[in-house]
Amino acid sequence: MRTRTLIAIVDDDRSVRDSIENLVRSLGLTARAYASASDYLLRARDVEVALLITDFQMAGLTGLDLLQEIRRNGELTPVILITGLVRPGIARRAIEAGALACLNKPIDDCDLIELFGKALGPLS
Repeated sequence: MRTRTLIAIVDDDRSVRDSIENLVRSLGLTARAYASASDYLLRARDVEVALLITDFQMAGLTGLDLLQEIRRNGELTPVILITGLVRPGIARRAIEAGALACLNKPIDDCDLIELFGKALGPLS
């Protein structure tokens, strides 16, 4: 029996969290949102996350820090980094750290859904 697929969303911008969470739920998937990387690390310990979407730039631990931390812990969860920063090298750093992708904000829903398929397999 297949368990429900949980997609975790980590972003310090509530409107971004809500928007992605609504998209995930519209696809029939389960979402859980976190306001910071630290919050995610504290509250998601006993949760099986199928995909993590995190903002690159946040106060405290950044999305890149979060990605590096979960990789150090041996977690292979696919990670999509999102960013409002348009600086050379950000996407390269994310991919080199093990991210599935790095998307610029505002995020195109179709691009995100395509990445869901790559990370989770067919959605239908």
